Amino acid sequence: MIINNTNETIEIVLAGNVVSTQASFLCSFNEISSTTITPYETNGTSDNTTAVTIMGSPSSSNQRQVREINIRNNDAASITLTVRFNDTSITRQIYRVVLLPNETLLYTQDAGWNVFDVTSMKKLSTIHVYQTGNLRMVDLFYGTNASLVTLSNSNYAIISLGKADKAYTQITLNYRISTASAIVTFNEMAIYRVAQPMGLGTQQVSQRLGFVDTTTPWSTPGSKTTTITVSNLKKGYDLYVVMASQATTQPVFYAANASDPTTCILAGNNTGGVTWRPSLNEMYAFTTFGNVVGSIHISWQGV
Repeated sequence: MIINNTNETIEIVLAGNVVSTQASFLCSFNEISSTTITPYETNGTSDNTTAVTIMGSPSSSNQRQVREINIRNNDAASITLTVRFNDTSITRQIYRVVLLPNETLLYTQDAGWNVFDVTSMKKLSTIHVYQTGNLRMVDLFYGTNASLVTLSNSNYAIISLGKADKAYTQITLNYRISTASAIVTFNEMAIYRVAQPMGLGTQQVSQRLGFVDTTTPWSTPGSKTTTITVSNLKKGYDLYVVMASQATTQPVFYAANASDPTTCILAGNNTGGVTWRPSLNEMYAFTTFGNVVGSIHISWQGV
C-alpha cells in the first residue's frame, strides 16, 4: 500500500466500545523521496469508535509505503475492526475483520492480510461473492417446497462455506443488511453439514451443527457479525450456512455490489403446515432447488 498525498492517511476504527482494553497496533513503513528511503514505525492503541491514525501523511512530493501492520485485540470480548484510507475526510474501507480476544490481524507486503489466533496459528477465512442474475450456482441458491415438511411460499438461503480445514467450535459470519426485518415470527441462522455437495443428485441429507436467533441483529440495517457455536464439527465436513426468516417484512442482504441489495431470504408467507426453521429441524433433506434470485456477500472465520 502506498499513499502519495499530504492529505492522505491510514486509520483504524472500532465498530463499538471495548469492554476494558483497547486494541494495540504497530505500523512499519518507508518514506520515499527522489533520493532516499527512510524507515519509520508508529504504535499506539485504538479509541473505540473514534478513528486513530496509524500512518500519517508523507511530506510534499514524497510517498509512504506500508511494510507491515500488526493489530492485536487485547480486550475480553470480540471487536469489529476497520482499517481505512482517509483522503481529506473522504474514507475508503481497506479491510474489516472480527477479532476474538487475543487474536492478531497482520498485514505484510508478501502475504497480505491474515488473522492469527491466540496460539499464533493462521485462521481460515473464505469469501464467496456471486454476481446477480438467473444462473444456477452450485454454492448459492434457495430451496423450495422440500418434502420432509410443509412449506407454503417459504424459501430460505443456503450458502456454501466450503470444507472445514479443522474441527471448529465457533463460526463467525460477517454480512450486511440493507433493509431490516419487522413483525418477526422468527429470524435464524444455522450451520449445517451436508453429505454431498449441493446441487448434485436429488436429495441432500443435512445435519445441523449449531444455530442462533438473529431477530435482534436483523431488526436494523448495517454491517452484522453473527457467531454460531457448533458441535460435532469435523475436519473435511462440507459446511453451509442456512438463513431463514418468517416476518411481515423480510430482511434484505447486500449483494457483491454494495449498491445492489438483493432479497435472498423470502420466507414468511406461510399459510399452512409446519414451517421449516433451523431451531426445529436438526436433520433435514433438501430435495428441490430454485434458481439464484440474486447474490449475497458473506465472509466467515472459524475457531
